[in-house]
Amino acid sequence: MEQHRIATGIKSLDPIIKGGFPSGSFIVLLGEMGAGNIEFAYTTLILSKLDQKKSYVSMTRSKEDIVNEIAFGFSKENSCAIKDNLNFHDSSKQFFSNSCVPSKWLSEKISFELLIEPKSGENLLDELVSFLDKNASDGLVIIDSLTSLAQYFEEFKSWNELLFFLRALQKKAKQWNGVVYAILTKNVFEGKKEESIIDCADGALVFEWVETGVAQRQQIMYIKKFGGLLPTLEKDNIANFEIKIMPDTGFQVTNVKQIVSFGKR
Repeated sequence: MEQHRIATGIKSLDPIIKGGFPSGSFIVLLGEMGAGNIEFAYTTLILSKLDQKKSYVSMTRSKEDIVNEIAFGFSKENSCAIKDNLNFHDSSKQFFSNSCVPSKWLSEKISFELLIEPKSGENLLDELVSFLDKNASDGLVIIDSLTSLAQYFEEFKSWNELLFFLRALQKKAKQWNGVVYAILTKNVFEGKKEESIIDCADGALVFEWVETGVAQRQQIMYIKKFGGLLPTLEKDNIANFEIKIMPDTGFQVTNVKQIVSFGKR
């Protein structure tokens, strides 16, 4: 039986990946700075035709900040639609609770409750799990950023606890039957830790810059890991995708690089 796929909404990509990614997938968007992983997430958020809820989880940023950033790359109509229909979860209060960040930076009004609140940060995951259980079913979820969440675990908990959480997230995504994208900045963590995060996911899309000539660079994307999908791309000899961030339409595939096989005609 053919597995249901969820389209990204990116017309230059979906036909190549046979209509979209398998439903129930937890996908890491691993990218060098400015290489396109964030723009990929924003574009799917705008263009995905899912009728169900679209949700965005941020560790450190506000909904207004995200919507304003999207507005720079998309039409006013699209950015306004996202602002009105996006389920947004702001984890910044819990994320910064163990840090030296002053309380007045985390809240417009300083209440007595905020001043005496324990700085354990233990409810960050509880609130995140509660939000996902309520909003993730049959929909699109973006976690921004997995980098920050991993730094939180590295500092205040343990790396193994992060991996346990991500493996549980990967399993739970199958029940939600939607798609979960998690944004991870490349080279922030040493190689083994980066690989251990990817190992917890169903798929990993990698976004990089490559040198194409004197003072010229090209953004590329390739699929590092994806059970069921990667063999199909390899069968078609697809190595990577040249990409570009376009005004109004966002992330676009401009060219498909194929492996040249000299044994075939």
